[in-house]
Amino acid sequence: MTYQRSKGAALIVSLILLTAVTTVAIVSMEQSSTQVRIVSSSQQSENVFQASMSELEAKIDLAFEDTLPFAQSRFNVQTEGDIAVIDEATQTANFMPFAMTPEDNYDDNIDVAISVQFDGQHTMGTGNALNEGNSMGIQEVPFILRAASRAGRALANGRRAFSSDQAIKFTYRASTGQQ
Repeated sequence: MTYQRSKGAALIVSLILLTAVTTVAIVSMEQSSTQVRIVSSSQQSENVFQASMSELEAKIDLAFEDTLPFAQSRFNVQTEGDIAVIDEATQTANFMPFAMTPEDNYDDNIDVAISVQFDGQHTMGTGNALNEGNSMGIQEVPFILRAASRAGRALANGRRAFSSDQAIKFTYRASTGQQ
């Protein structure tokens, strides 16, 4: 008689163990897929950041070869009608960013925008030329270079899941040719 009762007990114990092992396996798989999503998001975020930084580096290099976009940004004044908008605090015109063409082609899902903006008024100074007795005027022209990268799915507020806005401010110095 004891032999008959133990057959049913073994079946119940094995079903309980099988359920426990299955539950542990499902939980492990869920944690693994969550970690994969976290790593994927981290990689996408890093790619977007690197796209912005790459554009800034490319345009800084361009500043020494082609100054036309920077010169054009000096005339990109914000207007209302035909009248320039003046900042009351500085009494200078507000300058708008001048859009530039991105240098590199990125993944299909990364959008990059780059712009240069004249940052106020230039300053004049004197500097030494080739010898100490000869000084000439130096013009310092400040610019802000901005790169914005977006990637990922669109969110409810219209923004993208990943974004990186980077800016660098620099001053371009040039001789005025005047003493």
